[in-house]
Parts: sequence; structure tokens; C-alpha cells
Amino acid sequence: MDKTVMSLTISEAAERSLSACGGDAAEFFIAADFPAFNGHFPGKPLLPGVAQVELCLAAAARLHGRPLRLRHLARAKFSRPVLPDTKLIVKVAADGERHTFTVSDATGAPVSRIQLTVEPA
Repeated sequence: MDKTVMSLTISEAAERSLSACGGDAAEFFIAADFPAFNGHFPGKPLLPGVAQVELCLAAAARLHGRPLRLRHLARAKFSRPVLPDTKLIVKVAADGERHTFTVSDATGAPVSRIQLTVEPA
């Protein structure tokens, strides 16, 4: 594993994995060396929910053109596991500071739905 990637925080790795952004969606490629896989779970890596929340924050920040931070996690429903080397599409619906994110895999299958309240960082 690349030592540079290992030393990244999850939020830094989320920003680096952002491959495309436009309109109300952002696309991420979650490589096998994404740091959130470390220890979650040995031999059968799954992307933790907290990493999906970071992806949502990175998408919202890029779409709004400014750094954001989490104020409140209202709801999170994780419906499918995210494995290494997966492309994810994060769609954002914003209502002021409240944001609803739908995370899907490359086939369009829903992975999670997350509702956050964000504020400028």
C-alpha cells in the first residue's frame, strides 16, 4: 500500500477520490488502498458508513464551491456494502443547510441515503 495514501485522513482521501463533479452529483472511485478499508474488516474490506458521510461532505463542498463541515447527522441508511475498487455516484439535494445524499454504485443501485446539516468550515 502506498504510504502517502495511508497517511491521509478519510476526508483528504475522499477529496482525492473525487473523479468528476457537475450539476447535483459527484463521482468517486474508491480504490482498494482507500484508508478507510484499513481494519474494516481484515480479509473482507467494506467501506465504513463514516467514510460514506465524508464522501457526501466532499461532494457538497465541491458542488457549493467552499469547504463545509458537518453540524448534524439526521439520518443514515446503508443498504448495500461498498467493496474496494468501486465507483460511487453521490447525488445531492440541498434545502438551505440541510442536504440529502443518495449514494449509488456504477449500476445505479442505491448504496446509502444520508441526511446531513452542514455549515461553512
